[in-house]
Amino acid sequence: MRRFPKYSLLLLTYCFLSGEFLAAKIKFNRDVRPILSENCFQCHGPDAKARKAKLRLDDKASAILERKGTRAVVPGEPNASELIHRIFSDDEDEVMPPPEIKRFLTKEQKEVLKQWIAEGAEFESHWSYSKPVRPALPEVKHKNWPKNEIDHFIMSKLDAANLRPTEEADRLALVRRLSLDLTGLPPTLEEADSFARDSSPKAYEKLIDRLLDSPAYGEHWARQWLDLARYADSAGYADDQPRTIWGYRDWVIRAFNDNLPFDQFTVEQLAGDMLPEPTDDQLIATAFNRNTQTNNEGGTNDEEFRNVAVVDRVNTTMAVWMGVTMACAQCHDHKYDPISQEEYFRFFAILNNTADADRRDESPTLKAYSGEQAKKKAEMKVRIAELQKKVDALKQSTPADFEAWQRSFEISLTKSPAKFEKQGEDVLAIIMPEESFAGIQLPVLAKVEFRLYPKAGEIGKQGRFLRVTNVTKGGYLHLAEVQVFSGKENLALKGKATQISTGFDGPARYGNDGNVDGNYQKKSVFHTGQADNPWWEVDLGQESQVDKVVIWNRTDGETADRLKKFRLELLDEKRRPVWNKEIAKTPKPSHAEALDGAETLVVVPIPHANESGLYRFDGELEKKAGMTLRITSPDLAKKDPKEIFWLKAPLAKLDVPLPNQVFSALARSAKDRTPAEQETIRSYYSNGSPEVRKAEKELADFSASARQMKPQTTVPIMREITKPRKTHIQLRGDFLAKDKEVTAGLPAVFPPLPEGEKLNRLGMSRWLVSGENPLTARVVANRYWESLFGQGIVRSSEEFGSQGELPTHPELLDWLATELVRLDWDVKALLKIIVTSATYRQSSKVDSLRAEKDPFNELLSRGPRQRLSAEMIRDQALFASGLLSRKMYGPPVKPPQPNLGLKAAFGPGLDWKTSAGEDKFRRGIYVHWRRSNPYPSMATFDAPNRFVCNIRRTPTNTPLQALVTMNDPVYVEASQALARRMSKAGETNEEKISHGFRLCLTRHPTPNETKRLNALFEEVRATYTSDAAAANAMATIPIGPLPVGSNAVELASWTVVGNVLLNLDEVFLKR
Repeated sequence: MRRFPKYSLLLLTYCFLSGEFLAAKIKFNRDVRPILSENCFQCHGPDAKARKAKLRLDDKASAILERKGTRAVVPGEPNASELIHRIFSDDEDEVMPPPEIKRFLTKEQKEVLKQWIAEGAEFESHWSYSKPVRPALPEVKHKNWPKNEIDHFIMSKLDAANLRPTEEADRLALVRRLSLDLTGLPPTLEEADSFARDSSPKAYEKLIDRLLDSPAYGEHWARQWLDLARYADSAGYADDQPRTIWGYRDWVIRAFNDNLPFDQFTVEQLAGDMLPEPTDDQLIATAFNRNTQTNNEGGTNDEEFRNVAVVDRVNTTMAVWMGVTMACAQCHDHKYDPISQEEYFRFFAILNNTADADRRDESPTLKAYSGEQAKKKAEMKVRIAELQKKVDALKQSTPADFEAWQRSFEISLTKSPAKFEKQGEDVLAIIMPEESFAGIQLPVLAKVEFRLYPKAGEIGKQGRFLRVTNVTKGGYLHLAEVQVFSGKENLALKGKATQISTGFDGPARYGNDGNVDGNYQKKSVFHTGQADNPWWEVDLGQESQVDKVVIWNRTDGETADRLKKFRLELLDEKRRPVWNKEIAKTPKPSHAEALDGAETLVVVPIPHANESGLYRFDGELEKKAGMTLRITSPDLAKKDPKEIFWLKAPLAKLDVPLPNQVFSALARSAKDRTPAEQETIRSYYSNGSPEVRKAEKELADFSASARQMKPQTTVPIMREITKPRKTHIQLRGDFLAKDKEVTAGLPAVFPPLPEGEKLNRLGMSRWLVSGENPLTARVVANRYWESLFGQGIVRSSEEFGSQGELPTHPELLDWLATELVRLDWDVKALLKIIVTSATYRQSSKVDSLRAEKDPFNELLSRGPRQRLSAEMIRDQALFASGLLSRKMYGPPVKPPQPNLGLKAAFGPGLDWKTSAGEDKFRRGIYVHWRRSNPYPSMATFDAPNRFVCNIRRTPTNTPLQALVTMNDPVYVEASQALARRMSKAGETNEEKISHGFRLCLTRHPTPNETKRLNALFEEVRATYTSDAAAANAMATIPIGPLPVGSNAVELASWTVVGNVLLNLDEVFLKR
């Protein structure tokens, strides 16, 4: 677990050394807990299994408990407290912490603990686990400075430190800062100059509102959320295959632009599928937790990686919404916070009941449609409802010809005797005569089966194609060998094999190469990719007699059991089926199936008022003379039938096979029918009347055309299973090492579920944003503050527990948290309050006094100054150059990047195929995000790989970054495009330089800056004048041919100037 320097300890050290220490009353959370958490809780904290001497220093009852005549803490008596004795001891066997753990308390920390006990050793619960209470605004000396409530809290701290705020930033600096903060893009020169000229009182507020309403706002803030959501366009793990989930990214952008309240934003992402009649958007939102990795490698255990995904969801949910390091309790009780391993798995149980299961096909998924498509689908839905209403109305009416139809309908039971013999106890055999028949009458038999066998000598079937199918969803087919025998010859050896797809280096030809070994490592196994009903097929070259098929299963590991049900099909030259058999038995190691030519007949019982044992064939039996009909039933062991009758053709005169109830009702004379039977006949005929059929056809045709609309994309979504899974504590976090079973629950240190909510994903999501939750509003408010100021009020924005830093302005944090809730979780409103404050508007310039008293700007004695994110740096370069595409949404793009040899490393399917046209210049949020190889220029500027949730990016400064912005293809082209803009701006070099400078920095250059850039231009122009080829390359590669009438030397020289401008340190900063 990462540990952070404690602001409170720095302050205490300063007070101690300045002689003010004894005057400050010790606070447990502010002064004592950080010392104990850093140095003592590992052995004397919440983790019961790691606890030494049964002593807890985070719990008052344990700390003051007498043990063997001593107490660790004796309130008011430091000299009687074993804790003080141990930390001041020089004896290596007594001193705490023990020397071997390499933690050593400073003199100041020891004095803090001693004074705390002397003052009564008051304990407090951890500050962030108590519900925030809206504080009163503090009094300030400089009452004219605050512009809103935020400034009162900041000014109060500045007053205490004898500091004054910095003056407000100039208008151009302010418009650039605000535009970058709210949209991720700088302002246009027209926008900047317009604001600089506008002296009206509402000018700043109008600027804020315009930027909040900009579509770029949603793109900018969505990018930050995608770090938390661990969004990527690939599935992760070693092979890191592409994943189609960009519909979720687009949903996040729309949610921010629509200002979806954060509580609703939360519920829809964590449990949108569990809302009543969820919309497509609410289902797409649940892809938040489908961003977990999926392992598609061969030989992996799907349940293991499903379990890993649930672990990730537990850790991510608690980190993103509550700033809690829940992951520390997966293998043991949390060592620093009061969260047990059992509570970890009780929370795990809430998220353990979804249908996804580490499948390659990513199911369950949702077909997602564009806005225009969605509108058309809605119109189609209305039309379908109208047509259905018409059909229903027609079915309720009585057709005029019903009576005539009823009178003309008669079931004629014309019979003729059948010759039969009994073969064994439960089989009757009948040699088929020349005539054709529609049915048969037998004694009443249970579980009767009819099979028709060919004439003697006609064993086997003629066919050309033999197909094997694994009857499963989202599975594979991998077998050692398929043999197709005609007599003793294996015809498959000469055939050509194909399969639905090839996976894991298992080509189809391995299935008919004569090798039945079954060991994948020995190249004896063909292997399809993952699919629904995957198949393998052999083409025998021509129609041949097939007598027997043998399939040989895979034999290595436990892979054979994956084939639980399979189907064999023989097709003729025209690919018409001539024989098929479905087998629900795993071949171990082989299974043989003889083609005896028999076929099972489909028969329909005929209820009749006066007859019994009637069966209708599905179609007449004709041209079957000489074949044998075998009738099998267990009842034949007890019954010896005297007569069997063929039923002749009149039964087959019906247009459609009639349901049993209709047969039974029509078999009675009209006068003998009950009212229910008469209604059954009427309803059946109404449904089949010409008017109904016409309306139904119209409905079916329109519905079919509606189904033809192809979705814009598919998105993996969450879906709750009907039967909850059992959840066990996992020993040491091992999913196979199951301890006791647990039920769903929340850590006891936090408030319970809101009244009336269930312990499921929906209830949990509402709990996160309930009024009683102490953390979510604080964490969210702190995160937005961090984005605007470069550091949060709680610096450790990923850790609000005992190991995190204390807030620099706790009352301000609570005010922001309660204000966010008061605003009904309106994020745009909260951002507007923050950027409206005088605190935010300060200049970022620092003088010697502030550098001394507030070196890290923790007191906010000046405005924010921070490095732009990777995406903002790239977007800004494209914006300044005029190349940036403002196209929104859609599939990820692949802008130019250096040739990294991906094809050699990962195969041609994963090579980087550069996008064409404006897609090369779209914003960074749309760039294809491959976890194992993120877009290099952005990774160099600290963009995460997103294998897991990333709460906070830590900026670095390296020479590689300069190499990227100087030489990366995107930045080179941006420099060339910027040069072309500069070359058209004014007549003089000074005008051109000023224009380019302002495109990059908004402000005007100083005379010295202009002079130096002009000198650079003249220097490189002299070089390029003598090297025309170099000038032409610099001016045209990769951007393209020179504009008509332009000069290569001039454009090449301005390109160098443009490249320098885009590489200025100030360009990479928001200040």
